Amino acid sequence: MTVPQTFLPKKGNYRDLACYKKAVVIYDLTFFFTSKYLSGHKDRTVDQMVQAARSGKQNIVEGCAAAATSRETELKLLNVARASMHELLADYEDFLRVRGFEQWPLDDERTRKTQAYCNAHEASADFLEQVQSRTPQTTANIIITLIHQYDVLIRRYIEYLEKSFVEEGGIRERMTAARLGHRNAQKEELTQLKAENTSLKQRLAQLEETIRKAGLMGLMGGMSLIRHIGHMGLMGLIGLIGLIGHIGLMGHIGSIGLIALMGLSSCSQAEEAEVPVPGQESVEAITFSGMHSDAEEVQAVRSRATSLHDHATNSFRVYAYKNDGYEAGTYTSTQLVMDAYRVDWQTARTTTNSDNWEYVDQANGQYIKYWDWSAGAYRFFAYAPADATGITTDITSHTVGTRSIHDNVRFSFDASADAPDALPYVSHLWFSTGNATLYPTRLFGRTVKMEFVKPLARVRFIFVYPEGDAIYDHSKLSEISFAPVEPTDVIALNGTLHIDYPLTGTGTTETWTTTPAATGNLAALTEDWQEGVDEKWYDVLPNTSQGPFQLSVKVFNSTRTAAVPAQLMTWQAGFEYTYVFKITEDDVYLQVVQTAVRNWTTVATDPQELYNW
Repeated sequence: MTVPQTFLPKKGNYRDLACYKKAVVIYDLTFFFTSKYLSGHKDRTVDQMVQAARSGKQNIVEGCAAAATSRETELKLLNVARASMHELLADYEDFLRVRGFEQWPLDDERTRKTQAYCNAHEASADFLEQVQSRTPQTTANIIITLIHQYDVLIRRYIEYLEKSFVEEGGIRERMTAARLGHRNAQKEELTQLKAENTSLKQRLAQLEETIRKAGLMGLMGGMSLIRHIGHMGLMGLIGLIGLIGHIGLMGHIGSIGLIALMGLSSCSQAEEAEVPVPGQESVEAITFSGMHSDAEEVQAVRSRATSLHDHATNSFRVYAYKNDGYEAGTYTSTQLVMDAYRVDWQTARTTTNSDNWEYVDQANGQYIKYWDWSAGAYRFFAYAPADATGITTDITSHTVGTRSIHDNVRFSFDASADAPDALPYVSHLWFSTGNATLYPTRLFGRTVKMEFVKPLARVRFIFVYPEGDAIYDHSKLSEISFAPVEPTDVIALNGTLHIDYPLTGTGTTETWTTTPAATGNLAALTEDWQEGVDEKWYDVLPNTSQGPFQLSVKVFNSTRTAAVPAQLMTWQAGFEYTYVFKITEDDVYLQVVQTAVRNWTTVATDPQELYNW
């Protein structure tokens, strides 16, 4: 039988479209980019860029909503979305060009690595975490890569819709086809019923003749009854006739016929779908994996994956806090879950650990903890090794009723770049909300991966020729100084480090602050990095609020300078920073600041590979 056609197509969820997911990331990154790098501009650039990014996303939503009644409107709105993203692309290209920044070529290694990352990730949170430490040039190039990928995806989707329109037609054609399909189905059903009725009459006549000849007069009353039960249903009638034709005893006819009718009754009713019973979340223990910042899960770091225990650090102390609720964009009320729990590496796996990291000292109350699936959020942070000295812990809190609510935890300790081995590892803040709607990739129930870094940064600067080749003959360079512009600023090699972990509100990452020591710090860096000669790296304390720097160098007995703005002078713990300067006989100028990331290591033979974004 021909199934009647429907003329309103069932459209899929626009949130499942790859181009829409890419558009969300582009919009969120554009909002971040304009707020951070263009917020001081008085022109309309910020609004235009944000609105263009929004148009590239919202027109997909509107187009999908209109698709049920107008394929033409859907295609028109999708083309508007694509055009808006082209406008946004031009804005980012203008940003790079007018500021003398580099736009990465398509075949550039940085572009290929960015493309791979963009293909593997579709959540805004993954990208926003990465661009926090990136330069404006790098961030703009990442967004440009995303826009190109978006353009390919939406263009393919538009081509698919165009092909679908050619093959299936518009709504008017579908309405006509649906009406004709319904009429044809009715005609086919009527013809089939007439044929079955004729066949049934012939079969009844044959049965009556068979019964008459057999002399079973008792069956005639049953046949008379059969003639009058047309309302019984076609399949039930055929079932009874089949039984009558093969059974000669009246008693058997009665009993088996009743069974057939009971079976018919059960089969003629539509089966009810099984309704799943909502179950409770599984009971899962909180387990740990102690990793360096080069863990495989951290895409910004491109070194080998090594566990913390591989670096002779076989323990750490972990703090865990639970937010009881989530209200209006902020996480409220805290509960201390783990208070400096010691976790040790064990060589033998047991039933209570993950990846051989085991809770210890259960005699003093450090028992296995379990996830509270109703919590608003969890936060974990730690330091290693567990017996590290000199770390103090300060807690900021307020009181609600009889309960003390912790708002912030601060680690503080004295640090010296001259003695990196004496410094502990400190972890980043591990955060996850429990709201599956707001945070679909929630991490509740999974192994908590503590990402540790040495609390130092590493800095170098390099001279290259205009073509990009490194300079090996430095005989023409002298009196080098890479120093802060303000005389009161210093490059901190010693001082006090503070790491603040927010526990309530909207903050979900830690912050670092440095108080330089009164003595033992540098005013300038005076040696550049030369491959194979003196691979000079400067180990420094993190500094996220220092002012601009200036390079001064004598080239062919003529002093030249190059300025590095303050926004390019952010040094974060666990990161390496490379400043590249082009040099000619007439001038020295900043080419680009390349930021490289790798885990801190004190082993001289470890790989020193440089990755640029």
